[in-house]
Amino acid sequence: MRPEDERYFERIEARLDEAFDLAETAKGRGYDPKTEVEIPVAVDMADRVENILGIEGVAERVRDLEGEMSREEAALELVTDFVEGTVGDYDSREGKIEGAVRTAVALLTEGVVAAPIEGIDRVELLDNDDGTEFVNVYYAGPIRSAGGTAQALSVLVADYARSLLGIDEFKARSDEIERYAEEVALYDKETGLQYSPKDKETKFVAENMPIMLDGEATGDEEVSGFRDLERVDTNNARGGMCLVLAEGIALKAPKIQRYTRELDEVDWPWLQDLIDGTYADDTGSDASDDAGDESGESDGDETDEAEPEAAAGEGAD
Repeated sequence: MRPEDERYFERIEARLDEAFDLAETAKGRGYDPKTEVEIPVAVDMADRVENILGIEGVAERVRDLEGEMSREEAALELVTDFVEGTVGDYDSREGKIEGAVRTAVALLTEGVVAAPIEGIDRVELLDNDDGTEFVNVYYAGPIRSAGGTAQALSVLVADYARSLLGIDEFKARSDEIERYAEEVALYDKETGLQYSPKDKETKFVAENMPIMLDGEATGDEEVSGFRDLERVDTNNARGGMCLVLAEGIALKAPKIQRYTRELDEVDWPWLQDLIDGTYADDTGSDASDDAGDESGESDGDETDEAEPEAAAGEGAD
């Protein structure tokens, strides 16, 4: 770096320190709801990720991985750190999964949108009908700002963590599978999806998904057919869930398949049928005729970019 460039950045840092000192003095008078400056300083992307999440140790680990692999690969590598407890301070299994999922989304969106904190409400462990446990990820509407790839990868991260922790897969009931199809169609009609899968495609994803995709109600209209289900909290469309299933898993299947093939602990063979459109409906007929290229074969990055939003201002600058 040229000497004049070094002096330039030194001046910026000095003025920033002065501004923070002034802000801390003003905050200390007690007229604001909080007495400390709420916006942390971040020197790089790794700092932004750690600051937006508040998970100690993430920044250092991200810097270690940045030069060795892509961000998607780094997000998956961090899963083992959360499971083993070398990153994050979680006592529960669901806490470790939640930390890994939030970090993956923050990493892929460079810590500049609200999706990692507002788009993922919580992670729970619930019971299958056979008595085994499964992972339920509860999404919210702001997950939209993450983009399709980050949405889909968040599910893969949750499944990878599930496998490492020895938790069973989600076994969807038949009425839940039907509900997913009805709900995605309702959300598309009410709000709109960038990619709207056909009912048989949605059912195929729901039947094979090893993680339960759940979420809070975001729309006013209610489903008419599959209502009052035991493991679904609302009769309204769950916007975050619909986005992750349709614009994440269904649309970005080819991209996600690259990473499932590299993980011995994760097995998603059904992705190939989803990509090829060779999944079958309830009657066993082939779906390739009307799935075709709509099944997520578009592998461009035009829809992957995170959408900046005002809410991101709550994170690190």
